[in-house]
Amino acid sequence: MTIFCRSRLALLLFISCSVPGYTEDSSLQISANTPEVSIGIRADDRRALRLPDLQYTFRFEPRCGNGKTPRSILLSIADTRKTLSGRALRETAELVMKISPGQIAPLSLQGFCLNGDDPGRNMVMRITVYGVITAQAALLCSDDENEQMIYAAHALDLTLHCAVEPDSRENQYSAESQYSIN
Repeated sequence: MTIFCRSRLALLLFISCSVPGYTEDSSLQISANTPEVSIGIRADDRRALRLPDLQYTFRFEPRCGNGKTPRSILLSIADTRKTLSGRALRETAELVMKISPGQIAPLSLQGFCLNGDDPGRNMVMRITVYGVITAQAALLCSDDENEQMIYAAHALDLTLHCAVEPDSRENQYSAESQYSIN
């Protein structure tokens, strides 16, 4: 009976380690730029900031193992999707995606670019917000017999500038009308 159990265990290990299509050589690396947005002075009681359109440039490094070739990359951010395929998939591929304000939750920022702050002294003029939204990607690798999907996710960042010239407080509200601020 022990020999029977050992042989079944060896068979199960062999099957689980030799699943066709799986390889540790397959991967999808993603990198993206960090867009910069200028905002105007906000009233003291306003904390949430609705962002404008954000444009991200993505760089992909697709790797397919076991003799498979990359067939397509699907990039998804909230409800926005784009696909790269064919010749666009080289060792390194790029894709530009514009994300509309409705796809991004408003930001709650305390103490950033508020009316009443003294520009140049204690006013924070620049801030990077990490993980504003997440990009998800799927790489399809295939050969004549099998297909394989590789998944990756990348948190996207954003840098905000307070659009105030320390010397001219008269025009400090001009940039506020460019963006919807709650």
